Amino acid sequence: MRVFVFRPRLDAERTARTIADHGFEPIVAPLFEVVRLPGEAPAGAFDAIVVTSGNAVPPLAEGPAEWHDLPIFAVGARTAGKIREAGLEDARSADGDRNDLIELIRRTLPAPAKLLMIAGRDRKEDVPGRLEEAGYEVAIWTAYAAEPVTALPEDMRAALLQAGGNGAALHYSARGAKTFIALTQAAGVADEALELTHVVISAATAAPLIAAGASTVLAAEHPEA
Repeated sequence: MRVFVFRPRLDAERTARTIADHGFEPIVAPLFEVVRLPGEAPAGAFDAIVVTSGNAVPPLAEGPAEWHDLPIFAVGARTAGKIREAGLEDARSADGDRNDLIELIRRTLPAPAKLLMIAGRDRKEDVPGRLEEAGYEVAIWTAYAAEPVTALPEDMRAALLQAGGNGAALHYSARGAKTFIALTQAAGVADEALELTHVVISAATAAPLIAAGASTVLAAEHPEA
């Protein structure tokens, strides 16, 4: 079975290797390109750093040397592993979702404490506000953005036509699902796209696919890869 992976390329290629190990044929189909944004990190001393995506790891790794001694809180084990690979050893995974992340911070780093959150431009999460409500001081560094492609690549369009609805697709965000729908509609392959079996990371990601008429949408029991 062919499985389309709609992630930025580096993440998609890693996921593709896992899919291939399970006997499926992965189709790497990036709908976004992660770009660094201009601007320096907020100045000052911090007690810990918070990240909710592996896309935060490159700007984190390029930060000042003193960051290497700070605890770094991540939502999942994969991002925590990438942080350690970048040379920052004290990476702490919540092994869950943003609720688990907030609970981990509250349990292991009592407020008040000053936190730096490295985030993307189009973030939707409520983590900073909830941490501030819990008594933390939160500085946000908007260090990267996931820019959608302007048109469905021709090779992806051809693969969707060839699949004819026989195959699966992985979606990791509601924004990604909405972008997928818009691009396939513009390319004239929406019917084929919606006939795929769509496997999504959360109910929120499932919602736009269901609203668009996807025939099969399966949500992960836990919101992680």
